[in-house]
Amino acid sequence: MALRQIGFSIDEISLILNGHNIAGIFSNRKTEFEAAIHESQFQLSQISHYLERMKADFNMSYQVALKELPEVIVYSKRMVIPNYNAYFDIIPKLGEVVAYSGGYSNCVLRRGYTVHV
Repeated sequence: MALRQIGFSIDEISLILNGHNIAGIFSNRKTEFEAAIHESQFQLSQISHYLERMKADFNMSYQVALKELPEVIVYSKRMVIPNYNAYFDIIPKLGEVVAYSGGYSNCVLRRGYTVHV
């Protein structure tokens, strides 16, 4: 079986080859795929909905408002998130880390930025 081709990481493949919790690893991967399929189906239904509305001569128009923001402290972190639902686990934990550190560690002050809403 081509484990890499069906999305298993090198660490997971190593665990599988060494016989560690094979059923659990496959079950977790199945759950991740099902969640991804569900999310993709939702996105597809939204696209289909918009296409149907566009056929009915629906015009999507947005108004852009430019707002000046006051000087703020910004926290930035780069990471890879497996899917949208993972944000609900990761963001609260990140908030706890920032709150615990006083919110100022490794922060850079940015001035004069304009945000498009």
